[in-house]
Amino acid sequence: MTRFATSIFCDDVRHEVNGKVSFMGVYQGAMFCASFPAQLIKLCVSISVTTPIDEPFESVIFKGSFEGETIFEMPLTKEQIEEALAQAVRQADAKFRSIQVMMIVAPMLFSKPGNLKIEVTADGEPVRCPGLLVLQAPGDMQLVG
Repeated sequence: MTRFATSIFCDDVRHEVNGKVSFMGVYQGAMFCASFPAQLIKLCVSISVTTPIDEPFESVIFKGSFEGETIFEMPLTKEQIEEALAQAVRQADAKFRSIQVMMIVAPMLFSKPGNLKIEVTADGEPVRCPGLLVLQAPGDMQLVG
């Protein structure tokens, strides 16, 4: 199976008038915090999962957890998947189909450094997806608030 998933972690997601989506304050693999516990007003997570056109999804579950504690979970049924795909732009010669979901966790509290793990399960099988490391900032790192 050639399914894959991607994730974007950021401070805000804006839907533009022209149909574009803008991600503000994107974290690149890691988030550095001055101290712990660290609280964000909100954390936005965008997850896309892609499958070959001849292997349509029957069910997909998106789950986020931090150090074993579930932060969000969003299961999609076949009907919800079909509805989402019907609204998506489709190219005639497309070889893959993707589903994108966006979650806003507000507020987001990190009690200690750790890993914000993303789990995607499609039709009962895990699909690898990158998460976000939450780290203590080195003493010489200048943080902008």
